[in-house]
Amino acid sequence: MRGAVWRGRATVAAGAPRVIGLLRERLGNRWIGVATVEELHDGVAVERGWWYRAEYHVEPLGDDLSRVTNEVRNVAPTVNRWMVPLTARSRPAQHRADFMQLLDSIGGGELDEPPG
Repeated sequence: MRGAVWRGRATVAAGAPRVIGLLRERLGNRWIGVATVEELHDGVAVERGWWYRAEYHVEPLGDDLSRVTNEVRNVAPTVNRWMVPLTARSRPAQHRADFMQLLDSIGGGELDEPPG
């Protein structure tokens, strides 16, 4: 697995099992037929196109609090990997907006740190 192209982290006011279930439901419904959605032990991953993989990992912080980390990864084949920074460079604002929209659909969340 290649390094992250973009990473965001947010705190959500819900327990980890609930957050994982909602992420799987929302992403599964959103990407049905156009992307591969894979359940991870602590979240979910979405892979589409020739280079894009978004992983959502959920860490419990207490009964009613979780941290969700979203990493957009470059999974392009070696021969095309160099093209991804050119493609993804203009998208940080879109990655952030998509992440926050997803969090809003599961009850909201606050970014823990500036996305990178």
